[in-house]
Amino acid sequence: MAHEREPESLHVSSRMRCSSTDSMVSESSVTKLHDERTPLLQRQSSHALGEVEHLPTDDSTTTLRPRAILILILIVIAIFTLGDTISDTPQKRIFESIYCYKYWEEHDPTKLLVSRENVGPGAIGGVEEKWCKVASVQADVAMLRGWQIFFDGIPSLLVAIPFGILADRIGRKPIVMLGIFSFILRISWMQFVCWFWQALDLKLVWLSALHGLMSGSSPVVTAIAITITSDVTDDRSRATSFLFISASNMIMYFVGPPLGALLMIINPWIPYFLSTLIYIIAALLFSLIPETLGYTHPDLEQSARDRNSAPITTPIPDPLTTITAPLSLRRRLISTLSTFHTSTSFLYTDLRIALLVLPFVAIMLAGDAGEILLQYASTRFSISYATATLYISITAGCKVLVLLLLYPFAGHVLTSRLNYSGLRKDLTLARWSMVVAALGWTLTGFTTSIPTFIAAELLVTLSYGGTSLTRSFVTGIVRKTDVAKLYTFVSVVETVALMAGAPAMAGLWEMGLRAGEAWYGLPFWVQGAVYAGVAVAIWGVGLRKGEDGEREEEGEREERV
Repeated sequence: MAHEREPESLHVSSRMRCSSTDSMVSESSVTKLHDERTPLLQRQSSHALGEVEHLPTDDSTTTLRPRAILILILIVIAIFTLGDTISDTPQKRIFESIYCYKYWEEHDPTKLLVSRENVGPGAIGGVEEKWCKVASVQADVAMLRGWQIFFDGIPSLLVAIPFGILADRIGRKPIVMLGIFSFILRISWMQFVCWFWQALDLKLVWLSALHGLMSGSSPVVTAIAITITSDVTDDRSRATSFLFISASNMIMYFVGPPLGALLMIINPWIPYFLSTLIYIIAALLFSLIPETLGYTHPDLEQSARDRNSAPITTPIPDPLTTITAPLSLRRRLISTLSTFHTSTSFLYTDLRIALLVLPFVAIMLAGDAGEILLQYASTRFSISYATATLYISITAGCKVLVLLLLYPFAGHVLTSRLNYSGLRKDLTLARWSMVVAALGWTLTGFTTSIPTFIAAELLVTLSYGGTSLTRSFVTGIVRKTDVAKLYTFVSVVETVALMAGAPAMAGLWEMGLRAGEAWYGLPFWVQGAVYAGVAVAIWGVGLRKGEDGEREEEGEREERV
């Protein structure tokens, strides 16, 4: 959920129909419940072997209607994104202020407005902002942020898969709650370092990356939030729901930065501290969302009720035969590898998934390029961060219109007039969005005025939503039992792209600064080339026999796959 990424941004990053109050669990969920959650030694040993047990038909995991759950998810993502966006520009300004003060303290102390003894937290007010656009200061800020993203990705990469599997076992809610709490710890530590900048090295903010060990950080939390959406939607509404998630994300990108910029006029610390309070509010609201693991959509509820009403024979194991000696290290390793191989088999049984992952790589690199965008506009056009933020916010507002109006309208035309299936519609729109993104980012690097900059960013805006459509398409070609694992795999790929891309984009930005004004657009030219390559790859993906029509029943899909 960090930065301008589709939740997914998470990245999302970043992706409904009314039901009865009592939700029914599917047959696979019942089996999972007994296989994974029933204690090995039963408490009531008086049950006879093979005693018939009826599971309760009222699943307590969720009492809200799917539409209510979706609305809550949208609100939580919006509020969390507000906290992220309202603090982004102030944080950059504080970083810039600290580096700027130290730079002029060494090179030209006459630029200092306040002595070191009297300057406030974050060196705010120590130097006029117009003197902070020198290449050295901007390069330091970019590298600090770039390596921060890299270090944030390391814990995510290590624990993303385990947390994804855990979300399929214990539930989605506890993982997301833990993730939100870790974000609060992260930003609090960064504020602490910036407040005491004279005593602490600013690079200590990198230690905030340790928060990812608690939950997998933004990629995992975003992936699981999208999984919750997938849990409560069917094939007809899933793509639209993902687009609405992206829209709720974008609404806050339209509201948050200008609000933060206005509060920065008073002091950058005001929106920076306000973001922490907003994260806490997001956590409280998310606590209202019920657990959706094993949730059955209303369209499938009747068949699930028929299956669940049948008695299930649950043999009670003999305590003497169920107690086994601990497995050897070798056997445990083999068992773990076997489980991992089975859990990820869907990744290499359909090679299309590898190609469909590429758009998620591109959007992560776009997020890295977006990190540079504010500095690019501020430096190239000699304007303040606050002013540059207002210009960029214009495009964020247009993204909301694209997601809420343009893509739904285009999808309606394809399905109603051209008789496209849902999967073909998603694939077609995703293909063209990659082409438009390639053009938009390339033109961004060539802009020489504010109007052309806004025009180029509006072109990029037209491509926004492509990864949501890709996510919907790839969700439609895998089994429902593999969805959470798929999203977790995507989050790992996104994390790797983010880790590699952030320092790379910062390095390209520094190279452009050193080479001169004509090369300021270097990071965006590279981003345009990446999207061009992704466009070529995704145009090579097609539909298989039986996919270009109404979605098959889950049982038929499992047999076919």
